[in-house]
Amino acid sequence: MGNTRVKSGKSLVKLLLSPGALLYILMSLLSVVKCDDRIPKCSFTQSCIRDASQKGTPCPDPTNTETPIAQVGFPKMPTTSMKYLAEACPYMVDQELCCNDDQILNMYNNFKTIDSLFGNCLICSINLKRFWCEYTCNPYQFYFLESHDQIRVSDVDYPVLNQTMRIDNEVACGIFESCKKNPFVATLASGQSAPGFLEFMGSNAVQTGKVKISFQFSSNPEESMIKDMYACDMEVGDKLEDYDVANCTCNYCEQACKPNDINAFPAFFDGFSILVVGLVYLSLIILSVIIFFIKKKWQSDEDDDDDDFSEDDKLRKYSQSDSSSCQDSVKRLINDSQQHNASYGKINASSDPTDSRVQDSLMK
Repeated sequence: MGNTRVKSGKSLVKLLLSPGALLYILMSLLSVVKCDDRIPKCSFTQSCIRDASQKGTPCPDPTNTETPIAQVGFPKMPTTSMKYLAEACPYMVDQELCCNDDQILNMYNNFKTIDSLFGNCLICSINLKRFWCEYTCNPYQFYFLESHDQIRVSDVDYPVLNQTMRIDNEVACGIFESCKKNPFVATLASGQSAPGFLEFMGSNAVQTGKVKISFQFSSNPEESMIKDMYACDMEVGDKLEDYDVANCTCNYCEQACKPNDINAFPAFFDGFSILVVGLVYLSLIILSVIIFFIKKKWQSDEDDDDDDFSEDDKLRKYSQSDSSSCQDSVKRLINDSQQHNASYGKINASSDPTDSRVQDSLMK
């Protein structure tokens, strides 16, 4: 019995040490642990417009830039723009990047628009900033961003750089899901899906960055931008990726709404202060109550005046009316009596003479 177990153990060891088994184990390990042998490399660059006297100085106007050019290069450490990088992309500080000082200052300036449009949900705002930080500065930019030739588009009178960006679909959906309840996104015709929202951002870059970006979806980590995006209902503290942050509310984050929550202020009131709206309604109610009591007081005063008139003046009116009627009746009676007497006298004067004779005979 013991010899049988020993033989079985030896057979198993021989099997595991066979060339075929060792090759299988090695291939399995290589499939799990795969080294990234990519060399950090950049795809394009951009500079601010300077006159001859401004050469070598920091960007004089971050809104006035040259059209970007396709240029393969290597990441470098920023020099004069570190404080702007710490504001725009704080998680990228202290590393070599594909963005130069001019690009960082331009990006910092453009992020003010993101804050004004998407600041009602800071997680959405942070996702958008991280997206543009990766697009502009990622040291492996060359592998997910293809820069082609400069082209002309109908909307502007200057050339723009034509680019194709490969992006993981989870990144696209993560950005869209965190921002889709934002009032600005809700008003966009293209803001109803992740591809539509990306298309809007790519087209809008014509004005903000003088580039036109087309998007392709790919989950291959070697050829697409893969960066975790944060859900807007995520519980956060004071910082997220070194950005200042706060939790998003149900008004601007669909996932943050509980099943039984009722949004007391629908989209019409989005952007308004709840305190201001409440004070306006309270003022209207108080004003309505004051007007009601003023009208009621006026009506009461008018009714009192009517009562005084009916008690004094009406009696006088009725007594005058009765006296007048009585006097008229007396006058009519007097007139009737006078007319009757006059008629009676005439009758006596015009009586037949035979009547007097009859009277005389009767007296005899």
